[in-house]
Amino acid sequence: MFGVNVSPFLLSATIKHHIEKYREQYPAATEMLDTCLYVDDVISGADDISQAFKISKDADTIMKDASMKLRKWNSNDQALMKTREYEGLETHPRHSENNSGVQSSKVLGIPWNVIHDYFTIDVKGLLELDTSKPVTKRIVLQSAGKIYDPVGFLSPYTIKLKCLLQELWLRKLAWDDELPPDIYATWLRWRFIHNCRTRSAKIKGPLTSQEVSYAENWLIRSLHEKEFPEEMRKLLAGKKKEKQVPE
Repeated sequence: MFGVNVSPFLLSATIKHHIEKYREQYPAATEMLDTCLYVDDVISGADDISQAFKISKDADTIMKDASMKLRKWNSNDQALMKTREYEGLETHPRHSENNSGVQSSKVLGIPWNVIHDYFTIDVKGLLELDTSKPVTKRIVLQSAGKIYDPVGFLSPYTIKLKCLLQELWLRKLAWDDELPPDIYATWLRWRFIHNCRTRSAKIKGPLTSQEVSYAENWLIRSLHEKEFPEEMRKLLAGKKKEKQVPE
């Protein structure tokens, strides 16, 4: 029943009703399907290759009996993938990302490097925010919506923004009211983390010491411009005049 509000519930209830018939025969696979199934993705793990292979094979059998074929199996262990291929079971074809040789897949829409076993959260959307305009509650909310993190990997980072939004509601600020100085300072401390790498930067991986230094300078200057706008305006104007003095 596509397009109906209750469709997700009906799918989940149907699967749960079906797998209960196999709980005694395949206890581990049934438990995995009961607790590790998110819409149409199964995400789980095991202590060793043999256990992982048995659970995945049993899960295939359970869902096949309901005419629901589990596809695109993937793992961070090459031996497990080769075992499934040898047994003629479904596997996800490994491919390179941007021809860089990095083996990639996706879990709940999150890029997963299956060779080195790490996830990548894309926060480039934050760089699209127009920072030339006054920062308002509307912009803070837009920032929160530009981070796709369904699992909560970035919760230590994003929770600060959510707390900031809560404070804005408690102060009864309108959507387009400029942030008060103390909240603006908190916003800058949150935002400068991703601001130190520009959209055109070709460097990937951890931040370099030069980038962190640039971010710290940017943060200090932004705070000064907010707290001492007149002094900063005169200081910048003086620098421009110095450049125009002939030798």
